[in-house]
Amino acid sequence: FTGAGQTLNIAAQPGTRQSIYRFTLIEPYLFDTRNALSLTALKRTDIRPDYDEDRAKFVPGLSHAFDFDRDFVFSFGSRLEEVEISNIESDAPTDAFLVDGFTTIIAANAGVSYDKRLFEYLEGYFDGTFNAVEYEYAGGVLGGEVDFHKVQLSNEFYWPIYTHGSGSASMHHVISLANRAGVIEPQDSGESTPIFERFFLGGANTVRGFRFRGLGPHEGHDPIGGDAELWGNLEYSFPLFLKILRGVVFLDYGNLSKTRDDF
Repeated sequence: FTGAGQTLNIAAQPGTRQSIYRFTLIEPYLFDTRNALSLTALKRTDIRPDYDEDRAKFVPGLSHAFDFDRDFVFSFGSRLEEVEISNIESDAPTDAFLVDGFTTIIAANAGVSYDKRLFEYLEGYFDGTFNAVEYEYAGGVLGGEVDFHKVQLSNEFYWPIYTHGSGSASMHHVISLANRAGVIEPQDSGESTPIFERFFLGGANTVRGFRFRGLGPHEGHDPIGGDAELWGNLEYSFPLFLKILRGVVFLDYGNLSKTRDDF
């Protein structure tokens, strides 16, 4: 509020199938250092076909941009969350009945990212690379009712193959490739990951051509998610009308399996 670069974001998205309420505060130079503090509080409700999922969580985090390269960032934080599974239909997947009621999650996480992407307003990213690895540990000595390890890898590549115009009026034809991989494993070999913590694929934000959560293991007609995922998007994007409308030709791929050994 004093011109020092703080970001405050308050969002309310009520709906009949999904409702999201989010509060985020970011202090990019905590105590005049290159350490950034982020605080996020989230309330989310999803009315799924055979059960309802309600989540309330608080996510504090710290990150540090290194002096030798400010695009190289180390971050760590925690997640305090309560999940409620309710209104379970008789034909719901078995895994939903196993987590009926309230479940508390206490987790710690750490990650490293290297972001060399170039961004153009309205167009998005058009050049450079992004690489990141994240690790999350839940339960165990931290407490809570869910115990697992989770690792996620991300990389993105952007190649501008043609540019017309100059300065703020320049428009780019871009080929991009994004890849994601993730594994989540219970700390005890005999346990299973709760359905609300598993990976899901399919839909506009992951693998297009599949319905939302439509790719991967199912029980009957219900998606039940998996513990191992690999997916990505290859795109060619180009301007259709100035900077405000772009076309995209894409090829998506993905695989999701119930356990890492079955991948």
